Amino acid sequence: MNSKAIKSYNLPPDRVINVTIDAKPYVLIALSTLAGFALAIFNSGDLLGLAIIASGFFAIMFLPRRILMEFSDDYLVIYNKANHYDCFMIYYEEIVTWSYIKKMTYDELNFELVGGINETVECFGPYRIEKLLNTYAPNKKKKKK
Repeated sequence: MNSKAIKSYNLPPDRVINVTIDAKPYVLIALSTLAGFALAIFNSGDLLGLAIIASGFFAIMFLPRRILMEFSDDYLVIYNKANHYDCFMIYYEEIVTWSYIKKMTYDELNFELVGGINETVECFGPYRIEKLLNTYAPNKKKKKK
């Protein structure tokens, strides 16, 4: 069994990461910054527009980046643990089923692995994650009853 909990500094140094899922919403920050620029330009230096621009730059420059998942050709790495150095490496061929469960306050991504191991991670935004899992681990999505 290759899937296991490891320290992030023990990941293979020569690994190739195809897709990274980040907790920082870059698209939302960029769109709000563009809206701030539009407000500032069309309302001749509107203070609200300048404040939105400043908060967008602050968010991109100073708020920490938090990587939740990384997808490689053979495995995915889940970082959403209490300790930032802990992660779980899951090989695609060891996934029996996976399911995305929507809850009221947060969503869960659940993996059932070979050997009866279950790994659950909190997630937000099912569309991108489901698309990636259907690409890298096809036909393994758990069927709804």
